[in-house]
Amino acid sequence: MRAGAPLFQIEVRGRLLTVASPLTGRVVAVNGELQDRPELALRAPYDDGWVCVFQPTRLAEQKPAWRLGEKAVAWFEQEVQRFSQFLWTRFASDLARGETSLDGGVPAPGSLQEFDADTWKAFELEFLRPR
Repeated sequence: MRAGAPLFQIEVRGRLLTVASPLTGRVVAVNGELQDRPELALRAPYDDGWVCVFQPTRLAEQKPAWRLGEKAVAWFEQEVQRFSQFLWTRFASDLARGETSLDGGVPAPGSLQEFDADTWKAFELEFLRPR
């Protein structure tokens, strides 16, 4: 896999999201349990819901782009804000807005499920591609 190439897809309610590979490397294991129990990816992504084991091959070259420690925390907080803004700017008057957070806080789990295929594609391009 090359960094930025499609690594796996997620299907929810007939809509597909393609998750890009964050690094260059190869997939060395795939969680076959997800075929029969896809809900594990949401319920326990760091335990039984893992998708694949990835072995980087150009780690030294790509490591400077990593966010570690406080930089990772700051990045995550910024991404939550960006996602919230992403939802609000697209559907501020839509009834599905109630599925996010009326108080302007963190979007509720599953918020994206209420939106149309165009929004899913925009989300994929904005959030699931390496930058």
